[in-house]
Amino acid sequence: MKKIYNTIIIGAGLAGLNAARFLQEDTLLLDRKKEIGLPIRCAEGISLYALQRENIEVQNNWISTKTRQVKKIMPNGTVLGEKQEIPYAFVIKKNKFEKYLASLVNSEIIFEEKAIDFEQKNNIWEVKTARGNSYFCKYIVGADGPSSVVARKIFNMVPEVIGAICYEVTLQNKIPTDELQMYIGSNIIPQGYAWVFPLSPHSANIGILTKEKSLQSKLAKYFDQFLKNSIQTNYGEFILKQNKSGAIPSGSFFDVITINNAFLAGDAGGFTDPIFEGGMNMALLTGRLAAESINKDNPALYSSAINSFPFTAKELLEAQQIFYNFDEKTLNELGNLLDNKSTSFLKTKEGMQEFSTKKVLIENKDKLFRFFEIWEKAKKFLW
Repeated sequence: MKKIYNTIIIGAGLAGLNAARFLQEDTLLLDRKKEIGLPIRCAEGISLYALQRENIEVQNNWISTKTRQVKKIMPNGTVLGEKQEIPYAFVIKKNKFEKYLASLVNSEIIFEEKAIDFEQKNNIWEVKTARGNSYFCKYIVGADGPSSVVARKIFNMVPEVIGAICYEVTLQNKIPTDELQMYIGSNIIPQGYAWVFPLSPHSANIGILTKEKSLQSKLAKYFDQFLKNSIQTNYGEFILKQNKSGAIPSGSFFDVITINNAFLAGDAGGFTDPIFEGGMNMALLTGRLAAESINKDNPALYSSAINSFPFTAKELLEAQQIFYNFDEKTLNELGNLLDNKSTSFLKTKEGMQEFSTKKVLIENKDKLFRFFEIWEKAKKFLW
C-alpha cells in the first residue's frame, strides 16, 4: 500500500525547513540538492528580529559578524542609518544556519530527488520526480526557490527574476565588522545598489544588482567598477574567493499563493523585499505561516495571514519606484540631513526645521515621506 504523507515540502531551504519545524503531522521534504545549505546564493544578512520572531536561538557557530549599523551610503559619501549600542542584525554562515534548522526538523529529507510534475486525484497529490519515483500527500508546500517547479506546474506562474552578482571577497585592509554597507546612486549603478557585508576583518560578501532590465547584461561591468573604485580604494587589493551569485524574484508577492491544498512560500511565491531584495526573513515567515494553516487544516488561513501584514505588495512596489527614481542631488541632500541618523530625526522639531531649508527635499517631500511611511511599516518583515 502506498504511503500518503500529510505534507510534502518541495525544497529544503529556509522556507521549507522552517515549515517542517512547525508542521505537526507526517511530513516529507524533497530536495534536488546533494546536501543542506549548498550552494550559497545569498549575501547572508538577516535581522535579529526575524530570528526572534521565529523562535530561533542564535548560535555562534553560524554567525560571521554582528551588525550595529546598516549604512546606506549616498553618492556624496553621507550615510543614512544610526549606529546602535547593541547588535540588531547578523551576517550569517547560511549553509551552517540551514544545517542547524535541519537539526530541529523531525521530518524525513530525501536529497537528489527533483520534483518534476504533480497530479491531484481525490484530494491526494502525486509528486513525480526525475528519478521516476512517486510520493503521495494531502498538502504540498512549494519552497523550491525562484525557479519553482511548483509555481510553474500547479499555479501556472513563472516568476520574473533579476540577476545579482555576489562574491565572498578577501580584502587586504581591515573592514569594520559591525556595519553593513549599501552603496546607492547611479554613480554605482542605476536602479540598484551595491553592498558590502563583512564576514571577518579581512573578508566580506560583496555584490551588486539592478532592477533595470536593460542593464542586466552589463552587471559584471558595474561590479568590476565598484570593486575598483570603492573596494580597492578603501580596502586595498582583493581576491574573489567564492561565487554566491543567483537569481532573485523581481516584483512582488504572487496574488495566488494557495490553491487545491498547495502552497507557495519564500522565493517560490515571490516573497522578497522589492526595495532591497532581501529574502531570508520572508522565507522563514512564510514557511511557518503555511505550516500553521496546514496544522489547522485550513489553507485559507495562509492568505489571510499574508494579507494581514501592515503593508501590501502594491505599497512595496510603490516604495521601490519612489526610492530608485530619486536623482543624486536628492539622495545627497537626504544624506546631508540624515548623516548617521535614524529617519526618526525627521519627526523631531530640529529635523523638520532642517528639512524645510532643503529646497530639493521640499520639492520631493510627498515622495520622501511616502517612502519612509511604507518602509517603517514593512522593514521588520523584509530583512
